[in-house]
Amino acid sequence: MTERQAPPSGIHLTEADVDKLTEDKSAATRSDVAAKLGQELDSGLSDGERAIAEDIVRSLAHDVAVTVRQALSESLKNSPNLPDDVAQTLARDVEEVALPILQYTPTLSDEELIGIVNSGSESKQTAVAQRMHLSEDVSSALVSTGAETAVAELMRNATAQINAKGYDTALNRFPDSDQVHGSILQRQNTLPGNITERLVSMVSDQLLDYLVQREDVPDEVAADMLLRTRQRATMNLFGDDDQQNNLNNLVKTLDEAGHLSGSLILRSLCMGDLDFFEAALAHMSGLPIVNSRLLIYDEGPLGLKTIYERSEVALSLLPATRAALNVVRETLFDGAEGDIERRRRRVLERVLTQVDALNDDDLDYLIAKLDSLAPVDFLAEARALAGEPAMQPA
Repeated sequence: MTERQAPPSGIHLTEADVDKLTEDKSAATRSDVAAKLGQELDSGLSDGERAIAEDIVRSLAHDVAVTVRQALSESLKNSPNLPDDVAQTLARDVEEVALPILQYTPTLSDEELIGIVNSGSESKQTAVAQRMHLSEDVSSALVSTGAETAVAELMRNATAQINAKGYDTALNRFPDSDQVHGSILQRQNTLPGNITERLVSMVSDQLLDYLVQREDVPDEVAADMLLRTRQRATMNLFGDDDQQNNLNNLVKTLDEAGHLSGSLILRSLCMGDLDFFEAALAHMSGLPIVNSRLLIYDEGPLGLKTIYERSEVALSLLPATRAALNVVRETLFDGAEGDIERRRRRVLERVLTQVDALNDDDLDYLIAKLDSLAPVDFLAEARALAGEPAMQPA
């Protein structure tokens, strides 16, 4: 009978390890050896040594004791030399064994990961969502079939590749989830513009208030959140004093979070929010609101320029501000359907056609807002302003 070959010295089993394996058959002993073999697999083994080490690893991957397989999984999770069949075996094991492999093992293919996502538990889906550099295919599988927690974790994963359809799918599946919405907003400037706008329109009041205070929210998102917050405020039945106090608190919060800027107040003005524009400049200049208004509405060239200088707002924004102010002051709400949108469209069109000094970011933002507004039916608008009934379709 041929004598069984002893493990090569390259595996570095000590005499104590050998004694344990031959004399102590407990799961704890096998777990200790499993941890050691996992480390040795990535050391400088010869081909023969590696083949024997892999055979031992395969055997331990089917050990009856979960603790042994768990120890093996922990020790092998980052190994680039883990055999594919062992990785797949451990990935489809019970959660205690599978989660480290699913989160870290680099040898798992997209096909294998998608299979786990489509058939696995919420915990396994979440582990996959935490992997570095997820492909669009795996991300798409997660947003299509993953649990809410897994999708939120995916959105928090800054290295994951997610396409526009993936964001849409996530919002369609979880329209009321603060967890998912908040995680998407954390993806900073990687969000498509239409997704940002849609998301800000969906988030709850509680999440909106929280996000306005965050310093890591991109300026474009902050501008959209401001618009949503102000729209919400105008629908609340507060008294004048309450409205002014709430507005002042919002301005202060935005300033503390680093979002109060000349760009933001110009964007708010272009969306027709004169109250915020006034309150923001009063806060930034340190002047009482009455004094600020006198400077803002000065018919001469000095008032607005002075408060901009005092507020440290770039003077390059003055032409756009003057154009927007003129339209906002000329255009009153008529009470007819769509009057808010008509006012915004007038302001945006005037600013975009008369001002050349806008930077690219502000220009892109205002153009996007103009594109999002419904076209104006000028004949219907004229009839409404004249008090005439709208024409009925034939």
